[in-house]
Amino acid sequence: MLSSISDSNFVGRENNLGLALKERFEMLGNLVDLEAAIIHQLHAVKNTFEDDKTMPSLLTNLGNMFQSKFRRLGNLADLNAAIVNKTKAVQLTSDGDLDKPGRLNNLGVSLQSRFEIQGDIDDIQNAILLKSQAVDLTLNENSEKPSFYNSLGNALLIRFQSLGAIADLDTAIENQVMSINTTQDGNHKKPSFLSSLGSTYLIKFGQLGNIEDLNNAILYILSAVNLESNEHINKPVFLSNLGSALQSRFDRFGDLADLESAIGYLSTAVDLAPDQQLDKPLWISNLGSAYQRRYERLGNICDLNMAISNQSTAVDSVAETYSQKGTMLNELGECFLRRFERLGEIVDVDAAVRYKSHAIDSIEDGHPDKPLMLNSLGNTQRARFIRLGNHIDISVAIQNQLDALHKLPNEHAERSTLLSSLGNSFQSRYTKLQDIDDLNTAILYKTQAVNLTPDDHSDKAGRLSNLGIALHCRFNIEKKEEDIDAAIVHHSAAVTLIPDDNPYKPMLLSNLASTLCSKFEINKDSLQIDEAIRNQLKAVQLISSGHPTRAAMCFNLGDAYYKKCEVRLDINDMITASHWYSTAALSPTGSPNVLYRSAIKWMNLAYYTPSIVVQSTLIEACSTALNLLPSVAWIGHELSHQLDELKDLPLVSSDAAACAIKVGDYQLAVRWLEQGRLLVWKQMLHLRYSASELESQYPNLAKQFREVSQQLEWYRAERALDNTHKSAEMLTQDYRAAAIKWEKLLSNIRSLPNFEDFLTVPSFSKLILAANNGPIVIPIASQYQCDALIIIPNSSTIKHIPLPLIKFQRVQDLHVLLSDKSDVQSDTTKSYRHFRPSIARSSDPLKECLSQLWHYVVKPILLELELLVGFYLVYPEIYTNKPLKGLSKLIHMWWCPTGPFIGLPFHAAGVYDQSSSISIMDSVISSYTTSLEGLIESQNKTNLSVPFEILAIGQAQTPHFPYLPGTTKEVAIIKQLAPPPLGRFLEGSAATIEQSLKYLDHACWCHFACHGTQNVVSPLKSAFQLQDGPLYLSDIIQRNLKHAEFAFLSACETAKGDSNLYDEATHLAGGLLLAGFKSIIATLWSIQDNDGPVISESVYTYLLSGGKYPDGSKAAEALHYSVLDLRQRGLSLERWVPFIHIGC
Repeated sequence: MLSSISDSNFVGRENNLGLALKERFEMLGNLVDLEAAIIHQLHAVKNTFEDDKTMPSLLTNLGNMFQSKFRRLGNLADLNAAIVNKTKAVQLTSDGDLDKPGRLNNLGVSLQSRFEIQGDIDDIQNAILLKSQAVDLTLNENSEKPSFYNSLGNALLIRFQSLGAIADLDTAIENQVMSINTTQDGNHKKPSFLSSLGSTYLIKFGQLGNIEDLNNAILYILSAVNLESNEHINKPVFLSNLGSALQSRFDRFGDLADLESAIGYLSTAVDLAPDQQLDKPLWISNLGSAYQRRYERLGNICDLNMAISNQSTAVDSVAETYSQKGTMLNELGECFLRRFERLGEIVDVDAAVRYKSHAIDSIEDGHPDKPLMLNSLGNTQRARFIRLGNHIDISVAIQNQLDALHKLPNEHAERSTLLSSLGNSFQSRYTKLQDIDDLNTAILYKTQAVNLTPDDHSDKAGRLSNLGIALHCRFNIEKKEEDIDAAIVHHSAAVTLIPDDNPYKPMLLSNLASTLCSKFEINKDSLQIDEAIRNQLKAVQLISSGHPTRAAMCFNLGDAYYKKCEVRLDINDMITASHWYSTAALSPTGSPNVLYRSAIKWMNLAYYTPSIVVQSTLIEACSTALNLLPSVAWIGHELSHQLDELKDLPLVSSDAAACAIKVGDYQLAVRWLEQGRLLVWKQMLHLRYSASELESQYPNLAKQFREVSQQLEWYRAERALDNTHKSAEMLTQDYRAAAIKWEKLLSNIRSLPNFEDFLTVPSFSKLILAANNGPIVIPIASQYQCDALIIIPNSSTIKHIPLPLIKFQRVQDLHVLLSDKSDVQSDTTKSYRHFRPSIARSSDPLKECLSQLWHYVVKPILLELELLVGFYLVYPEIYTNKPLKGLSKLIHMWWCPTGPFIGLPFHAAGVYDQSSSISIMDSVISSYTTSLEGLIESQNKTNLSVPFEILAIGQAQTPHFPYLPGTTKEVAIIKQLAPPPLGRFLEGSAATIEQSLKYLDHACWCHFACHGTQNVVSPLKSAFQLQDGPLYLSDIIQRNLKHAEFAFLSACETAKGDSNLYDEATHLAGGLLLAGFKSIIATLWSIQDNDGPVISESVYTYLLSGGKYPDGSKAAEALHYSVLDLRQRGLSLERWVPFIHIGC
């Protein structure tokens, strides 16, 4: 207890010493001074009674010291200590006390600081209330009133930044103007007041775009900088604010001098600020933003790297609750987006989406920056859509940007930015869905954006060009000349607005050139095509060699020369076009689709052009196109997107094979066909590759490769069945990251000695082993020509048979004939095992198809092989034992068709007249294979020495599907031929997904007698319909079916693929081959329910007779004679032709 004068003097000395040390800290920034000040002040408080009249003053001083320490170190405990002491000081101060306003304001400052850290809206509301009371209680002549005005203005500004009420911004300016007007010029607080007012004007400019506000911001902040010494603790604050203001003026007018000055001021601010300074991360972030702007203006990648470094440091230095964390995250995301645009790395655009999504989640809905952040995220999702093509990205992007536009006030300065972005997104969606309403909406938004953008705005050129792009796009659809003329006007204006050293100039030039090319196609004005070429050449010359968009510009330049050649017929133009197409195709960076299409055009020119120079590049062009296929159908894409990409591509493997045949290299043709088929299935197989040789030499690398492969397989299965967007986004990003890692590991493996060909197409000497059991015929349908290549057993010579009587279009017409049959279903969402009789017609489309196949394809092949009736080739080791029609033996032949030849019934080709008939079945037992590599793998697969077991699954009454009584008969027949324990039978309610998968693990053979559904969009969702739901192909593939040998798919269309994806075998039979089955009986179209039991009984009787271990390799023979039995009974073609054998 204090009672003596000496004790009172002690308190006074401690208080005075504490205040002196705090003042020295504020001047010199030495933290030791502040720590000592707090110790002395605590001594003073502890040695003073609570009811002592000096106690409020002592508590206030202590609170201020803790506040200063918090500002320096950012420790929330210090801030809470400041609030506790200041609150007590206010409570102990009577209302009439002259010091009451100051203490109210002080407490408000601390509550405002805590709001900025923790975001509790009550803190800022209470801060404004306390500061308003301080202003109201203070007489005008009081020297502290200017500080209270300024403090209240700052609090109102903070609330505006959270809730977005423009009235708070105006009131903030009013109070800050009052603080300056009531402060004499020599006052040491005036620089802070000037800087605060300038910062508020800057924020108002960002909202409304008024140039006067921007000028005021720079004027006031510059005055603050000039008035304050470099040693003052506030100098970094003023410098950072000035840098931000100058950067804003650069964003508005594009004057590079402003940006250079901004970087200078921001760098000095960061250098002057102590590392513990609370707002230093914000200043570092501002500096990062300035570096990003300079990168955007000059294109120097070093600036972008500096921007990412600064933004990353800023984000990592603040807590999640920091009030500016959202802004920092968004800026970091923007940097990653820019790097993606420059380097094309998918990890960067994923990072950009991740950071920007986090930014939005970290701020309240009413935050004035939320619309801008939503728009920014939408732009990033659109960029990812353009690169990866996932329609979810563009749908979410548009929704985010529509939300942003709805939330943004009509008078906001950035409204034109949002309109322009939204127009870009609608146009991007048009490219995916081809809905003309999207394109018209894009033009509407882009027109509004252009009209709202002042002519002297730095973004005017880009927005003009964007509008020109949309109008050009609509011209390509509607062919309205006013659209192309307007597009040229807009592009020309855009080009004139920016200098040649602007990194966006090449793109604007390229856009103008493309538009002029389209105009040339209308009027054939040579001046326009020459101008187009000049602009496109300039674009290519200006853009850096490694820029991802350079390939597209080279492609466009090739197109320009090609169009010029079409009119002028100058061979030199075609040679030049070929040069630019090849330059684009061989670019080290760029969109895989652009590179691929460039290679295709290069290949076409090399095939047709009479120039020896161009023709000499034909093989290189083909090889380039084929090597680009895995990048287009990238393993990191979702499966459905991979297939969508392949649907839109020319049949490059068939065309490349035709080119190889043209130059007489049949072995190369075979390898290229193998390289270009089953891309998606092969990728799945690669994920399961054992890599035993790699394991023995590089075990650690093999382990990494195996682990990442397993990750990819798991992610792919999860994504195939996932329906929630939030988890889908995370799964997709993780999957892409794993895909990139897998590709890097694959590249590393191929760099090792003896592993150069790891997971590449086998050599020809290995591929011909596929013909060990019989000749393999490869029909090839190309836009150039149609041919057949035949691999003969025990021979390295390939027979080439030209097929001049059939062209690519005729092959496609054969599919039309097949689709004309009444029982073929075009709706892939339904499945029918039930057969429906043909409608009476004047001609039979199936009979016509089989006849044309015979005359144009099969007969020439059999003649070459001397396999027509009365002739046979001597392969005694591969003959079967049942002679037919003049042949002493039948030969087993495999068909490995390509392109539109896939899915045609070669096994039944022939002339079927009532008087006489001739058919391939008279000479040949036919099997099909989806690839040579797959056939070899099936031949080499050795079954484990386990007891034979057949699993028969029958579903006569599947919920929501038609009744199939024939399936019960099928299972009964199998049960009679292979009773338990040889057979395992699941019917009716017992045929569940769980039970089927359980017994599949042990079965050697499997018979499916049920409904099958094919999903051409997502093949892994193709399924057998069981009692409790679909047994998805993905479920089967994930099992390790070690014993799988033979499968009989007695369901509909189990071997019918997608007519837009001939080479991908997207059907149930193809999936079961991937799952491990060697031999499969399947159907090309729907079968009659009654035919299932007949075929099944005949096949299984043949296979299970003799008492030996059942041999699934006899399935082709068994099916041949079973179908022959149906044919000899006089059944119509539609009922026996659909049954085919696939595999070995």
